[in-house]
This record gives sequence, C-alpha cells and structure tokens, in this order.
Amino acid sequence: MPNKNDMNQIAQVMNHLDALIYVSDLKTYEILFINEQLKQVIGNAVGKICWQSMPFKQTGPCKFCTDTKFLLNENDPVNKAVTSEFQHPVTQKWFLVQEQAIPWTDGRLVRLKIMIDGDPLKQINENKQEQFLLKEKQIRKIVHELRTPLNAILGYTQLMRYKKDYAHGNLDSINAIQHCSEQLLSLINNISRIAKGKSDTIRDIEFSNNRVELFDIAEDILQQKSAEHHIFSPKNSSPSKILVVDDSSDNRKFVINILDILGFRTKEASNAHQALEIWENWNPDLILLDIYMPEINGHDVIQTIRNKELPEDHVFIIAVSASSLENDRNIAIESGCDDYLMKPLKLNTLIELIGKYINADGSQKSNQHTNTKINIPNWLLDSIKQMPAIWLKQFKDSIEMLDPIKTKYHITKLEKKDLKSASVLMDWVNQFNFDRLQQLISEL
Repeated sequence: MPNKNDMNQIAQVMNHLDALIYVSDLKTYEILFINEQLKQVIGNAVGKICWQSMPFKQTGPCKFCTDTKFLLNENDPVNKAVTSEFQHPVTQKWFLVQEQAIPWTDGRLVRLKIMIDGDPLKQINENKQEQFLLKEKQIRKIVHELRTPLNAILGYTQLMRYKKDYAHGNLDSINAIQHCSEQLLSLINNISRIAKGKSDTIRDIEFSNNRVELFDIAEDILQQKSAEHHIFSPKNSSPSKILVVDDSSDNRKFVINILDILGFRTKEASNAHQALEIWENWNPDLILLDIYMPEINGHDVIQTIRNKELPEDHVFIIAVSASSLENDRNIAIESGCDDYLMKPLKLNTLIELIGKYINADGSQKSNQHTNTKINIPNWLLDSIKQMPAIWLKQFKDSIEMLDPIKTKYHITKLEKKDLKSASVLMDWVNQFNFDRLQQLISEL
C-alpha cells in the first residue's frame, strides 16, 4: 500500500497527464482526488459524490460502483483494469475510459478512473474504415471488369464446342482455353471473397475424367423432346421475343447467338436509353438486363419499367451481373426483377432460367404452382439420409440453385453407395425435373 509521499508523487504525475482523472470511494462514492484537467471542467469536487458531480447527467451510481465484481477479485482485492468507451450525451464527444480498484493511503479500496479524449482515435478508425470501404469498392470494380471479358471467352468457347465450329484437331486448344478461363474465374472469385472480408478457403470442385461438360448439358437441353421442357419454336408459330441489354458487345453477341439457336426473336441494347425505347416499342416477353451500365444502371431501368407497365403486360426481367455479392442479388430482386443470373454466363444455367419463364413458341410459363404434391418414395429418402451431412447440404444447395452440373456431380458420390437411388436422381436431372428434386429436398 502506497504511503502519503508516494501518493503525492502519483498526484503530481496525474496532474500532468492529458486526461481527466479522479479517485472515489467504492462504498460511499465520495471523490478523494481529482486532477487539474478535470478541475477545469467540474471545479474542485473533492468531498462530493462522484456521480452527482460529473457533467454526464447521471441519476445514480454507474454499474462499476454498484457491481464491484467488475473491479474486485474474490481471491485478489485488486482486479485488472476495465476499459470501455463513453460518449458524452450532450457534446457527443468520445472518451476512452479506464478504471481500476486500487488501495488508498488509509487502506480502503477506491476506484481510479481515467478518461482520455477518444475523438482522435475514433477519427483514425473511421478513416481506416473509409479506406477499407474504398479499397473494397475498387476491388469489386476490378472484379466486375475482369468478369465481363471472361464471360465472352467462356461463352464463345461453350458455343464453339456445342456447334462443333472448329477445325479437326483444334478441340484440345479449345479445351485449354476453357480450362485456363475457369482457373482465372476461380482466382477472380477468390479476390471477390477477400474483398467481402471472408477468409473461408475456397474449394473448387474437381471433376473426374467422366465430368459432365457444360456443352453436353446445353445439348441435352436443346434436344429435350418432352412437352414440359420443350423450348424450340414450332413451325407456323410466333416466337417469343427477348431483349438483351449489355454495354459489352461481345456479351450481347454471345447471348443472342444462343437465343437464335433456341428459336427466339431477339433485339439488343447497349445502354439503358436504348433498352427503354425498345421495351416501349417492341414489347419483349423477357429482358436479360445487365445491372452495371454507364449513366443509368439496371436497377433504374427495372423500376422505370415496373412503374409504367400494366399488370397484364408484365415483362419478365432477369438481372445479369458480374458481382457475386449476395447483397447485389437482393437489391436487384427488391428493384423488381424476376430473377438473377451471375456472369460469366453458363449455357445450362442461362437456358434453364429462360425456360423457367417463357417458351420459344411465344407462350409464357404459368406463374401458378400446382398444389398437387409429388410423391417421393420412402426408400429413396431413406437412402439419401444415410449420406454425410456435408454432402447433403451441397446436394440441396445445387438443387436450390437449379444447377444440373453440380447436382450430377453430387449424385455420382451417391452412386458408390446406392446405384438404384443414384440412377433415379440422374434421370430426374437429365429430364430437368427440378420440381421433383425440390420436392425431394423439402422432405429430407
């Protein structure tokens, strides 16, 4: 325990610190010491009750006085210092507060409270946060700019493979282009996740030599003959009209090439002004709309259309973006679009999503869902429930995302344990019967 001479020396030190400091009795709340800086604020309050003397408009003792466990240790009467932040309710000034129970000259335990001006530290932290947000925004912009040309590279590679539009012997080169592009996309996705502050390791799915190729899936869709999924335009019919809006000409041409193969009528726009003019004069059935465009962005286009159109003239809008942020998807849906598609576009996802809303023969898919429940056999449910939890989660996610590639990949894992169940599920995927698959995962 310090003697009076020691306390005098301590008082001299505390008077020279750039802080507001006082000492009060833990039981009576009487102020025993106050340094010169605090005296300039509240006067010489020695002998007064601390909570009544502070300029904070308190109505009673603070929690540190009423609940001494914050300051006292049962085994050691002196506990460690407690640090907190405090904002003055009137001046809005921030203080960094440190308080600790210490023995006083007469042996009693007192509270030492030190308040340091916290505004400079707050300002530093806010500046760091602003710099972080600026860097994050810059990274997101870079990611978007990288994904845009990559979308065209992957898209045209898929299209060439499907149409077999290459000289004999060049398939290896095309495969190399696609493989390198997918690796680049993986790196870009890593950058995007880092920008979002996520440290999770990104595990890319490695497919075997029997992997399901993108163009095979696209070809399956294009050749599908069932009435439920048939999207080709029959003869003597008026094809559905799709407007493609993107400021990248390469991306527009790729998508239009695909839609032409499917039998749709198409028009293109490179900016929001053109898009709105074509929508008003041409009345498309569906719009593929790039969200990030110069001058007027896609969100404003969606809101303009939704404000002007009549309920019976509803046009389906699929927002397209190179951003992988979930918040961007939510904002697009809130703006009024019907669905969301992320770049780089993949044939199977693009075709599946378009087919969800319209047919190429000019008819629209009904938005009314049937109430008839699809019966899922119990033996199939039991078989799937035996799989590991991580597999089950990934399997459900792939179905919810309507992703036939990943769904087939997960089914190959089930195949090793139950060939019968895997065969049934693979048939459903090949028929693009995602209604049945979604009913399945809802019962798991």
